Amino acid sequence: MVRKILCAAASAAAITAVCATATAQVLVEVEGPIDNFEANGPGSDRILTVMGIPVIITGQTFLYSPTADRRSADDPVGIATNNGNYNLGQWYKGLKFPGRSERGFIGGTAIVLGTFDPNYEIVGDPEGRIGAIIPDEVFSEPAENVVLGLITDSQCSGDSCDAADIAADGITVDLYRDWVQGNAGPYMVPVFDPRMPAGPLVDELGFELDLDPGDSLTGFEFGVEGYYGDTTTPIDLDGNGSLDAGEEVQALHYFHMELVGANGALLANTGPEVSALRVDCRDGDELEIRGGVHSPVDAAGDATDGGAVQGARVIEIYVDGIPTPFSQSTPADIVALGAPDGTVVVNDPFAEYRLRDRTIPFCPTEIDIVWTDLLGGEIARLDDVAVAVAP
Repeated sequence: MVRKILCAAASAAAITAVCATATAQVLVEVEGPIDNFEANGPGSDRILTVMGIPVIITGQTFLYSPTADRRSADDPVGIATNNGNYNLGQWYKGLKFPGRSERGFIGGTAIVLGTFDPNYEIVGDPEGRIGAIIPDEVFSEPAENVVLGLITDSQCSGDSCDAADIAADGITVDLYRDWVQGNAGPYMVPVFDPRMPAGPLVDELGFELDLDPGDSLTGFEFGVEGYYGDTTTPIDLDGNGSLDAGEEVQALHYFHMELVGANGALLANTGPEVSALRVDCRDGDELEIRGGVHSPVDAAGDATDGGAVQGARVIEIYVDGIPTPFSQSTPADIVALGAPDGTVVVNDPFAEYRLRDRTIPFCPTEIDIVWTDLLGGEIARLDDVAVAVAP
């Protein structure tokens, strides 16, 4: 509106200076529903339509979901053509995600980053449209549904509470054997589709959990992210190993599930670990990393080394090719997690950390995070962690 008014009122000389950008490519960001994906034959553009806006997709466009990207998502069915990875059509309009009536990501949400070219002639477009977004990357998900609260019922046979009978295609679930119910509401089951597979069950510090058969999650506080299906899902609600009447229900299909707090007795790895929950960098300005650590624990989940927080323990950051720490925290940056009610646990095996460094010379794209005792050496490490770099 503002540009239109300025152009209408401008002199001929001013039009060149002020309004010339109307025909130039401009940076764009779009977030909205995915209407369609079209590939209208050889030589035609592949068109993703988001909120009615044409987006030209090529093999060079980086396509990803919350937990996978097209180039690394292995297609177990063998129907894709890109060396076993999903081709463009199968990524967007392939098999239906469980619990969805639409194919692929159609009807879901996309975030598009790229440039808009008002003069782009879309090849093979039945509508003959002019102008399109040329994206650098497109993020897609079926929906963005989040549930936080209390687990009111569950059925877990072990590991990540994710047992299921998978069909011969390697994707379709014939029966979900494990499930979790939150807030006396939706049943929650993991996504197995390689385009957006669920990660393992974790605690709030990001450490993987391993349940014993028969363990219950009922009574834990939780958080999940995923999508709520619009069709029914087969879930073994009574635990008898078969699908009975009334056991095809609508469900929330999650790609991430975590339990609030931390429980040493549930850890998948009883040895020491370090995690990264947030790794951000602003070029030439600031590196910020947040995550957690845990001590080695015994079968009861108690620390065997006196607890995570000790006087000479720090977080060190290494960059490939630099033998000395690229950045280092202070011992005060590592703080005991404590119990859910805020009380401090004696010899607490868990701690959270925050490293914030405004003296870095550049932003690395990957880092190694090392939990170190300056008096005793390396405790645990996490290698090849991607860094989110902002301009």
